[in-house]
Amino acid sequence: MSRYLTLILLVGIPFATVAQQPRAMTEKFFPDPDVTIPTPSFQNKRGYASHGDVIAFLGALAGGQPHVTLSVIGKSARGKEIHAITLRRQGDRPKTRVLFIARVHGDEPAGTEAMMNIVHRLINNPAEAALLEKIDLAIIPFLNVDGGTEMTRETRAELDLNRDMTKLQAPENVALQAFATAFNPDVVADFHEYRPFRVDYSRLATFGACAHADAMLLYSDNPNYPRPLKRLLGEKFLPAIRDTLASAGITSCKYFTSRKEAGEIILNIGGLSPRSSSTSFALRNTISILLEIRGIGIGKTSFTRRVHASTLVALALLESAAKHAEALGEAIEEANSTTDDIVITVTRPTLPRPVPFIDIEKNQLVNITMPTRDAADCKPAIVRKRPAAYAILPSRADLVAKLELLGITVRRLEAPLTCRGETYRVTACRRDDVKFEGIYPQHVTVETIEGDIALPAGAFIITTAQRAANLAAALLEPEAENGFIAYDLLRVAEGEQLPVVRITENI
Repeated sequence: MSRYLTLILLVGIPFATVAQQPRAMTEKFFPDPDVTIPTPSFQNKRGYASHGDVIAFLGALAGGQPHVTLSVIGKSARGKEIHAITLRRQGDRPKTRVLFIARVHGDEPAGTEAMMNIVHRLINNPAEAALLEKIDLAIIPFLNVDGGTEMTRETRAELDLNRDMTKLQAPENVALQAFATAFNPDVVADFHEYRPFRVDYSRLATFGACAHADAMLLYSDNPNYPRPLKRLLGEKFLPAIRDTLASAGITSCKYFTSRKEAGEIILNIGGLSPRSSSTSFALRNTISILLEIRGIGIGKTSFTRRVHASTLVALALLESAAKHAEALGEAIEEANSTTDDIVITVTRPTLPRPVPFIDIEKNQLVNITMPTRDAADCKPAIVRKRPAAYAILPSRADLVAKLELLGITVRRLEAPLTCRGETYRVTACRRDDVKFEGIYPQHVTVETIEGDIALPAGAFIITTAQRAANLAAALLEPEAENGFIAYDLLRVAEGEQLPVVRITENI
C-alpha cells in the first residue's frame, strides 16, 4: 500500500512544494557522492542558506584576498541588495572572462551553493587557484533575492527572470545585464535546477515516469549563433562537461521540457529564444550554457550530488576557458565580423524519438518513443540580408537604453544624414488576449520598402559590425519572437511605418 501511495504522491508533485522521491530510486540512480562541501546549507540540516548566509560566507572568503572583490550591483524589487563576487589577479596579458549566474529562479538553491563552493576552492585549493592566472571570474550567486527568500520561482513582482532577458522589466535583470556589459564576458554559465516529476510524465508508464538525468545542458541552437562559436562549444566545451560528469558517475543529456498540444505530450529539446540567458548571451558572441540540475520538488534529496554536479560543471568550464583561450579569442573575432543573413523566424519539425526516462513502478531506465521538437532541427522561415546598421528615430530613446544595457553599442547622429536603406510598414498586427509575463504580446507582419532614408540629427545608429549585433537584430526585427514589438515595448498599428530602419550601405 505504501508503494502505491508514494506513486500517487509523485504524480501530484507539481501541485505540492516538496514530495518524497522513492528511496530505492535515490539509492540506485542518485546516491550522494563521498565529498565534503563546506558551504552553509550543509551546516543547516533542514533548510537552505539564506541570502544573508551566502553573502556572509562569501564576504569571509573575500576578506584579506586582494584579488577577490564582493560588491553590490543593484537592488531587487523589494530593495534588497544584489551582489557579485569577482576573482581577478593582476597580470600583463589579457585573460578570458567568465561569468557565472545562479538563483535566477528563487527555488533552485543548488546553483548558489555551488557558486560558494567554487569560490572556496579557487581560494583554498592551489591547483584550482592556478586557473586565475588565465581567467577572470565574476559570479552573481543569488540574483533573485526576493524569490530566494520566499523559495518561489518568480520575483516579488511575479516575473520569471529567465523570460525577461530581452524586455528587461525586472530590476534584477537590469542589474545583471549592466554588470555583464561592464564585465564583457567570453564564457557565461547560468546554474538552475529542474523538476523531474511532471504531470505530463504521469502518462508515460503504468504509474508514470520521471526524468533520468542529473544534469540537462541547454545551449543555443539559434540559427544566428555564429558558427565559429557553435563549433568550439560543440567540439571542446560540451565534451569536457559531459566527460567530467560521466567520470563522476553523473548522467547528463540535452535539455528538454514537455508541453501538451491537443491532448498529446510533445518534448521541446534545446533552445532558440533570447528571452532566456543561454541564447541572450550566445547572441552577444560568447560561449553560453544553461545548466539544469535534477532537483525541484524533491526537497534536499541528493542535495550533495546536485551541488557537486554543479561544481563539476563550473570547474569544467573554467578549465576549458583557460585551455582554449586562444581558440576562443579567434572564434569571437571571426564571429564579430560575420556577414551571414539574419534568420528572423523559424519552423521546427515534430519527429518521433526514443527518450530515456525512469519508470517509477519498475525503478528502471526505459526508452519511450514520443514526439519531439529539437531546436537543432529548426528551418529558417523569414530571412533578411544583414544590414550595415539599424537606425532608431530620436523619439525612441527608451529602446536605446535597453540596447545599451545589453551590451549593444549605439552612437547618435550629430547631423542629419541621407542614406540607402529599408523602412518597415506594418501590414497586419494583433495582440494576444492573455498576458505573458506582465505584457500582451504583439504579432506583426511587415513589408520592407527600399529607398533613400532621411535620418534626423539625434537618430541612433546600431552598426552590425559589433559583438552583440545578432542580439540587436533579435530585438529590432519586427517579426522576431522576442523582440521589442513582440514584447509590446514598441506598440504598433496596421499601416504604420516603424521608427526603426535598416541601413544597407556603410555610413
